[in-house]
Amino acid sequence: MTIGARIRQLRERNTLSQEKFGDLCGVSKASVSQWEIGIATPPTDRLVALREHLVFSFDWLIAGEIDNNFALTRPSIQKLIAVAQPLPDSAVAALTREGGVYAELISPEKLLKDTK
Repeated sequence: MTIGARIRQLRERNTLSQEKFGDLCGVSKASVSQWEIGIATPPTDRLVALREHLVFSFDWLIAGEIDNNFALTRPSIQKLIAVAQPLPDSAVAALTREGGVYAELISPEKLLKDTK
């Protein structure tokens, strides 16, 4: 699988149009299309910008390396983020880690207790 195919997979897994995906990383819909079909390769700074909005492993996106702890196939990271947003930063940190996604959703009460 190419980086373009993985970009498309990431976009589709997050139910984003090419236009919305481009907005998240500061490029046009046409740029996203070119990345997906392999005409162009995304600049690193655009991938870093995208990482501020979506959860994915750079190893997976760039090289196709699979981290079994990375839950790309989990259907709704947005639900997890919605629950995490009202929590303090320390509790949000307990939900996520670099290059991966928390494997199961636990109660905010437990997170708050564990981060004190």
